[in-house]
Amino acid sequence: MSPRRRFGQHFLRDEDVLRRVMAAMAVRAGERIVEIGPGDGALTAKLLRAGAQVAAVEIDRDLCAKLRLRFAEEIRQNQLRLTEGDALQTDLRAIAADAAGGAGGTGGTGGTARIAGNLPYNISTPLLLRLAEMRPADIHAMVQLEVAERLRARPGSADYGRLTATVGVSFAAEMLFAVSRESFWPRPRVDSAFVRLTPKRAAAVPDNFDDVLRRAFSSRRKTLANALRGLEVDWEKCGIDPSRRPQTVSPREFAELARRVRPAARKAARN
Repeated sequence: MSPRRRFGQHFLRDEDVLRRVMAAMAVRAGERIVEIGPGDGALTAKLLRAGAQVAAVEIDRDLCAKLRLRFAEEIRQNQLRLTEGDALQTDLRAIAADAAGGAGGTGGTGGTARIAGNLPYNISTPLLLRLAEMRPADIHAMVQLEVAERLRARPGSADYGRLTATVGVSFAAEMLFAVSRESFWPRPRVDSAFVRLTPKRAAAVPDNFDDVLRRAFSSRRKTLANALRGLEVDWEKCGIDPSRRPQTVSPREFAELARRVRPAARKAARN
């Protein structure tokens, strides 16, 4: 079956890369894993063979039909649950919760599912933002190399931006290894990387955090004071110089800044 360009499909064909993925994930029998974009099942098969309980989300109905045939026994035994749908529109929280309670597996994730997948290039950034909101046990994902660089970027660097800060406030990001475009079929125009996101033990992120980031990074060349004009920020208490540029502010500092937006202005930030 030919991959569909509109779904950003590039199937991993390199067995050595798949082995490295599995080694990095260190999957244990009974663990619950939500797999985003299983494609033709290359990684799915290895996850199932390792004894994982897999809940897979695939948008392509033809691939879903193929997966149902290939993994009919695992589906019958409830080791694999397959949902046909768009990962940006599907209720991933419900799928993760269902996976965590499915098939009697206990795993080692404290009742929280892990997430894995070869993320479609055309939606990798919004999908990562959505996955991060779920606070899973961890995330292991294949993404474009440039996205991996943004995830691990330092404040003040050219790659640092909203994605870095959004993910970085709650997760530690690692680029585990680069993957050549030659490892996929059809061959994409860019190289990839396999990344790991591990939750941080940190205070809850303010509910206006994303609103503040959107405003700040919509005007990267402006100072924070100008980019956040219209919000009442207690600059003295948050300890951040309002003349700084957004790309110099760490995720932790952005969280503190969001906490120091006065309540009267928080509603305006969300509108």
